Amino acid sequence: MKCRNVSPHEAIGELEGYWVTSGNRRKDVVIVDEMDQLLGNHQTVLYQLFEWCKRDGSQLVVVGISNSIDLTDRFLPRLAARKIEPHLLIFKPYTKDQLLNILTNRLTSVSTLQVFFCILLLFVQDVQDLKNIYIYIYIVLACLLLLFVVVAKMNGDVRKCLELCRNALSHLLGEWREKSEKEDDLCKAKVGMVEMQTVLKAGFCSPLVDIIKNLPNHQKIVVVVGALLNEGLRSCKKQQLLRINEALSKKNDLRTDVEVLKSHIKPAALTVSKLKKFYLHMTKTYSLPKISLKDLDVIFDRLVTLGIFEAKLRPSERLCSLQQETELTMLVPIEEVKIAVEDHHSLSSLFAANFVLPSEFQ
Repeated sequence: MKCRNVSPHEAIGELEGYWVTSGNRRKDVVIVDEMDQLLGNHQTVLYQLFEWCKRDGSQLVVVGISNSIDLTDRFLPRLAARKIEPHLLIFKPYTKDQLLNILTNRLTSVSTLQVFFCILLLFVQDVQDLKNIYIYIYIVLACLLLLFVVVAKMNGDVRKCLELCRNALSHLLGEWREKSEKEDDLCKAKVGMVEMQTVLKAGFCSPLVDIIKNLPNHQKIVVVVGALLNEGLRSCKKQQLLRINEALSKKNDLRTDVEVLKSHIKPAALTVSKLKKFYLHMTKTYSLPKISLKDLDVIFDRLVTLGIFEAKLRPSERLCSLQQETELTMLVPIEEVKIAVEDHHSLSSLFAANFVLPSEFQ
């Protein structure tokens, strides 16, 4: 088959003629990696490939590699109807032990595995000076085991495991550059449990984190204030549960199950009006930028549309006209909000303070 420039329509005709109708007796195996990337509006490309394989006299064999084991069932349902569905060969995700073996082989090829994994990095401060080319950074073994367990539970992707390991080392190297650039100090440094948990949270956080990072400053402030209010309301509910449980225990009341405890509590709902009042309170307390009530309504609508908040709308309400008593649900955990604003000093400092929700908002 000669290579030449043709239109997509002509290419389909020539490929079909070569694999199906030409009488070619040689089998051609086409390996399609990352088949998920070929998904489109009508899946024309994938349907065409699988159909060519099942034609009489076809000399085409397609091996598709996908991250989704149900790709053909979800996105190519007509294959089953036409009785041309492919044979599935499922490879299970890596387990934590397999991830440990893979990463151990990577690390021991450049360093010694003892109490700590010693990882050799190439680092050149000056092209003319190669004295500091070898720098050793240590990762605590328990932290690597935590990494393997988390990745194995999430998706078992060894690439993700190696990526998170690199991120942990980059984080440690960045801290060393900020504090001290002495090679002896770096040799003593290590990635501990706190650093590894930070890397894991950042690596497996939801796509909403990136959305929050790219929000305008005023909208980002509203998200932080909403996260603080939501967390404060949750803490108040937990404290009420503990107090009621303690009171019932003193009375020897055996009905101290979860449902009974919840029946004694009237949780304060996160509403539009409460969030507005709390925002005004925060602007006075922490000198945050002021936003008019009208602009706040626009911001709330925007954040609900983005999926950061969920509004419990009544049948008569529309998404673009939230009422003051409309209940809101924060869909982003406070830990992920912290990650999203960690580069914003004034906002991240709000989480660093020992924040206590004022009684008028409880």
